[in-house]
Amino acid sequence: PNNTFSDNAGTDAGSDLIILQKHTGKKALSADEEFFIQSVVDRGTKVPGNKFFQAFPQNIICTDAKVGTDQYGKPAIIYKHDGGVDGIANDLRTALDDSLHLRLNLELYNSNGIKPPTPDSVKPAPPTPKPEVKPEAPEQKPVAEKIEQKNEPLLKQYQEMKKKHPDAILLFRVGDFYEIFGEDAAQASEILGITLTRRQNGVDSRIELAGFPHHALDMYLPKLVRAGKRVAICEQLEDPKLVKGVVKRGVTRVVTPATAIDDEAVVAFDNNFLISLYAELDKIYMAAVDVTTGETYLKTIPVDTLEENTHSMEAKEIIANIDVDINNIPVTIRNSGKHYNTALNRVLSHYSVTSEKALFIEDKGYIWALAMVLDYLDDLILTTKLMLPVTLNDADNLIIDSVASSTLELTTSDYGKDNTLFFILNQTSTPMGARFLKNTITRPLRNTAQINTRLDIVEYFINNPSFLSTVNGLLSNIFDIERITSRLISGRATPKDLIWLKLSIKNIPELDAMLQSVPDIFAKYKLDAQEKLYFLIEKSINDEPPAAIKEGGIIKSGYNSHVDELRDIKHNGKSLILEIEERERK
Repeated sequence: PNNTFSDNAGTDAGSDLIILQKHTGKKALSADEEFFIQSVVDRGTKVPGNKFFQAFPQNIICTDAKVGTDQYGKPAIIYKHDGGVDGIANDLRTALDDSLHLRLNLELYNSNGIKPPTPDSVKPAPPTPKPEVKPEAPEQKPVAEKIEQKNEPLLKQYQEMKKKHPDAILLFRVGDFYEIFGEDAAQASEILGITLTRRQNGVDSRIELAGFPHHALDMYLPKLVRAGKRVAICEQLEDPKLVKGVVKRGVTRVVTPATAIDDEAVVAFDNNFLISLYAELDKIYMAAVDVTTGETYLKTIPVDTLEENTHSMEAKEIIANIDVDINNIPVTIRNSGKHYNTALNRVLSHYSVTSEKALFIEDKGYIWALAMVLDYLDDLILTTKLMLPVTLNDADNLIIDSVASSTLELTTSDYGKDNTLFFILNQTSTPMGARFLKNTITRPLRNTAQINTRLDIVEYFINNPSFLSTVNGLLSNIFDIERITSRLISGRATPKDLIWLKLSIKNIPELDAMLQSVPDIFAKYKLDAQEKLYFLIEKSINDEPPAAIKEGGIIKSGYNSHVDELRDIKHNGKSLILEIEERERK
C-alpha cells in the first residue's frame, strides 16, 4: 500500500483501479523517469493488471503507456512523462476524469510512502499515524438531492434520466461500464454480489457507487429482473471519441419481471404473464399477456376471486387501474386517461383489424385492459406482437386456488420441484410442450367434449408406439419457436436464434406429413412448412455464426455483393492499396 498511486482506495478491490508503482529507490520521481503500473484491479473482471491490459489494451489510461517488464523483470505497464511528478499526476487525473467523469483526489507516493516534493514545495516529514476513527454512516438522501450538490455535468445528466424512471434501477453507461448510483447501487450490490463503494460528493456528503463491465450485462440483468426489480438501461448515443463534453445518453430499454424476453431472464418451462386489470363497477376485466410467446388470454373476474385467478396464471407482474396487493407481485397503477375510441384504435391497430368483432371481443372492459398492456409496453420501449386473444371462462377450465395447488403439489412442493405432479408428468420434448403441460395442470379442463378429444389423441399415441416415437423424435429437434419469434420481433434476437429457427423449420414438413396421415385424429393440426423462411436463412446466414451480432461473420459469402466487397477491403486492404498506388503511377 505504501507504493500506491490510487483514488485513496488503498487495496480495496472495489475501487476503479489500483496502481502499484515500482520505483528506482529515489526519494522522488524526476522528469523522464519511468514508473511501472504493476497491478490494476478491474471491478467487474478481477483480472490481474498485466493480463487485464493485454486483454483490454484500450483500457490503458495513459497515452504513452506500453506493456513490458519493470526493473525486476516482472510484467508491468510502463509509462513516463517529461513533466515529472506533476505531469504524471495531471495525465492520470485527466484520464480518470475522461473515463469516469468523477473528480478523484489523486496523490503520488514514493517507495518510502512519502509524498514527493513539487517544484514549489518542501519535502514534508513522514506523517504521524493517527488512530483510526470509524466515521458515522452518512444520512441517506435521495440520489437526486445528492447529485445537485455536486453539479457535475454527467451526474446532472444522470439525474435527468433518473427522474424519468424513479422506480427503476438505472444502469448508466459510462465508457466500458454500467455505473449505478445512490440507493440503486446499494440494492444492486446486494442482489448482484458486486462491491459497493462511496465517493466524495461535495464537502459534506458521499454517494454510493457500484458497477460492472458492459459486456457482462447479459449476466447481471437477469439477476436483477428475477429479484423483482425494474431496470432502465441508459446507453451512450454518441461515440465519445467524436464528442467534446458530455456524451448524449438515453434510456433505450426498460426491463421488468414480466417483460424480460432473453432466455437468461426467463424459465423455459414457465409462462411469463403480465396481468392487466381494468375494474369497472363490480367486475374486473383481465388481460393476461406473455410477451415472450405472444399468448393473450381474456377473462372477467369477480372481485372476490381476484387472488385465485392471478395465481392460476402465475402472474409475474400486474398493471391495474385500481390499487391491488396480491402475494407481493409487483404492481403498477395506471390511469387510462384517454377516450374509449383512442383505446379501441390502439388495440385494432396492433392486430391490424377494423373492428373488435374480428377479435371476438364484445365487452369494452377487455379493450381497456388490452390497451393498458400495449401502452405499458410502449413505455418500456418494447416492440412485440400479441396473438389473437382467447377468452377463458369457468365453464371450460377449473380454477384452482393457491392453497389447493400447494396442498396437491401440482407445480411446487416444500420438498423440492422433483416432488411435484408437473415434474413426474413432464416427458415433453420442447419448452413449448412443457409450458402447455404446466398450464393444463394448473387450469384443467372441465369441458367434456374437449376432454374426450384430448383422450382420443392420447389413445392413438399409446396404441401406435412407432408413430409416437417418430413424432417425438421430430419434436426433439425443434427449438423454442415461440420465444425465438418474440425476440426477432423485438429486435433482441441473436444470430444463433436464426439458426435454431432454421433447424426447427426443417423438421416441420415431415412432422406435418405424419399428422395428416391420420386425419380423423389430427386434421385440425395443419402446420405451415415455412419453406421460404427456411431457404432465406439457409442462403444468407452462416451455419455457425458468432453469439453476438457485433462480432461479424454472420452473413454468408456470396449472398450480398456489398458485404463481400467490404470484407475484401478488410482482409486485403494492403494489397488493394498497393494496386491503387500502381494504377496511380501508371
